[in-house]
Amino acid sequence: MVVSFQANRYKIRLEDENGINYKMDHTLPQAIKFNHAEGFAAFGGTTTMPSMTGYITYGKIYLRRVIRWDEPSQKATDGRKHFMAAREELDNSCRSDTKELLALTRKYTALLDRWKQKRSCAKGFISYIHSTRDRSNNPVCRLYADLKHHKLDRLHSVLKSHVATSGFVDRYILAGRLRQNVSQDIQERGLAALQDAFALLRAASCWNDTEAGYMLYALTTAGIATKRNINKANQYLYRGVMQGDRYSLMALANKYYYSLDGFPTDIEVAFGYFYYVAYMSQADRDLHSSSHVSVEHIRLIDEAMLAAQVDEGSDWYMWLIHQAQRGVVNASQDLARFYYWGTNGLRRNMQAALEYYKKAAQTKDPEALYNYGILHMKGHGTKKDLGKAMGYIAESAAHGNPAALATIGWHALINEKNMTKAAAYLQKATKMGNPEAANNLGYMYDAGLIPGHPASKVIAYHYYRISAVGGNLDAGINTLPCYMLGSPVEERNPQLAADWARYVAEQTPSIGVQLRTALDAFRSHNWEASLIYYILLAEMGLEVGNFNSAYLCEQHQL
Repeated sequence: MVVSFQANRYKIRLEDENGINYKMDHTLPQAIKFNHAEGFAAFGGTTTMPSMTGYITYGKIYLRRVIRWDEPSQKATDGRKHFMAAREELDNSCRSDTKELLALTRKYTALLDRWKQKRSCAKGFISYIHSTRDRSNNPVCRLYADLKHHKLDRLHSVLKSHVATSGFVDRYILAGRLRQNVSQDIQERGLAALQDAFALLRAASCWNDTEAGYMLYALTTAGIATKRNINKANQYLYRGVMQGDRYSLMALANKYYYSLDGFPTDIEVAFGYFYYVAYMSQADRDLHSSSHVSVEHIRLIDEAMLAAQVDEGSDWYMWLIHQAQRGVVNASQDLARFYYWGTNGLRRNMQAALEYYKKAAQTKDPEALYNYGILHMKGHGTKKDLGKAMGYIAESAAHGNPAALATIGWHALINEKNMTKAAAYLQKATKMGNPEAANNLGYMYDAGLIPGHPASKVIAYHYYRISAVGGNLDAGINTLPCYMLGSPVEERNPQLAADWARYVAEQTPSIGVQLRTALDAFRSHNWEASLIYYILLAEMGLEVGNFNSAYLCEQHQL
């Protein structure tokens, strides 16, 4: 991309991967004054309107000279050629693999259809696809005799099984099954599972399973069960980044942050990638999927945190159940919280969370009343019922619960459109230390919704910072432009912006799932599987991934 400023005109030229140019010429009412040594310039879209797909890279500024449309910088050209060559190599490999896999699955589908019509060979076919070891004595339908056995037996057994159970070929579903097959095998066999896992992961990656592509990147970067090859690993990384994969974006940001594997140190480029993941984590958390768990950074030497994992059936879990049945509020609150957020070893279960919050709410405990109301407001474990929800929340607020006061303020802001009431409740809750109230109050100042006060980003950022320090992740995201761009009361601080963005990005639920998988493997004494998953986390830049990987290698001689 070349941007040229000349008097009151600016021109933009974009060149795509095929060398085709797109030109835009704009005239402004007055001359452009550009100071390259001041402030922060960014090209592209906004957080609400994306502009283009690509990589954050470097630019070159020419002073007192206008670049011709056909004269991009040599550095940019060389970099683009290098990237295109790497991408072309991976794309060619994927096209070849995909062509072969699709041909095989179509053949399996055709054979299955013929067997279903004749019915005489169905039993032999089913027996064949469920056998992956000794095939010498299997009853094989003669229609299958013309298909030669392939050296990638495991991959092909998954393909046949997929055709047999689904009856059709959906490459996206199949890609997920291939990756899940590898994950299950890792949990069963540890490092030995990786000997024949790469073929499955490559096939899944070619069919756009981004987690499979990230696993290939991490294993190839670390040299686990394969020769360490940074150039090959980066091909998988770039592909994941282009597809918006959270893990790949974190890994690339980490390379720029710490100058790893030949990447230069560039905090601002790292910030760009961290910020994208942090921003997307908002939608991820709001989704509140039952498969998500809370993000818990637990070191394997932290005995207290390990002991706090309460698997169903454990002594502590049974004790909490016993106490909750006896009416102990704290026990019901703990169980409800564990099930709602997926913490302390438990998986999310909205119905169980609702049951235990209801038990606690029956005691008129203010916090329990509030949480029980929130479940009805969001429709978690039950139908949405705003009237019922606000009844419980109002009862909690009557006892002075700041979270309930903040929610009444939010309800007045969003649903009632009563700005005076909203500001009053949010200000009261903020003074009582509620971070959610401070974030919403910041939003009101930012948008000019405070009655009698004009919009003020300075005051808004003041409340955003209060909220972020209090642990509100949305407020943490809202503070990032202030730290990166600067403000009348805040000097520009890219380092702080990158650190905040990294912290928020690490709270994305999909990372929580990886952390739980690694921890569960460790707690079941499956050291090798735990090591593999902690290495995946380490390549994203998570400190706990690096620490626990080193600990496992040291303690268990892996």
